[in-house]
Amino acid sequence: MAKRVAKRKGISYAKALHLLRPAGADEWEPSQDDLLNEAIQAACEELTGRRAGSRTFDFGEIGRPGFWAEDVTIDVADPDLDSVTTDGSGGSDGWLYVNVRFSFLGYVHKSDVHNYSAKVVEFDWNDRYSQVAFTPDQAWTLRWNCHILPLQPYVQPELTFDCVLEPVIEPFSFGG
Repeated sequence: MAKRVAKRKGISYAKALHLLRPAGADEWEPSQDDLLNEAIQAACEELTGRRAGSRTFDFGEIGRPGFWAEDVTIDVADPDLDSVTTDGSGGSDGWLYVNVRFSFLGYVHKSDVHNYSAKVVEFDWNDRYSQVAFTPDQAWTLRWNCHILPLQPYVQPELTFDCVLEPVIEPFSFGG
């Protein structure tokens, strides 16, 4: 959130954190966990609009909503901040793993749109296709390269997206 405030107001990240500090906390400073969580949320926001199914964004067939959708893109990437793990190297660079739930946008033939369990966003997208949205019941584990600058206060870790790993299969998540 502080990153968005800083960008919107044209101020530094540190100033935005200061403005957003909890009431009554004159000396509040963000922890490394606060900065990491903010970086993860920002990194997930940057995934929106990217095409699913490419080499780095391979969600596999399990991510399909029981039908064939074309030109599938990421609409929402919602990280589970309680699932964050690292590779345990302890240095300033390492792998960061986060479970993320996605919502997707895609296109299906108009003649088939009512046969599927997806929300119709725009029925008349063009002469042949309708735009649909769908949210699978599972999360995927994403991996980022994480570079932390430990001696610089108010500096978010730098995250570089690497890949989508296996989906996180949850019991009883195969409902429609």
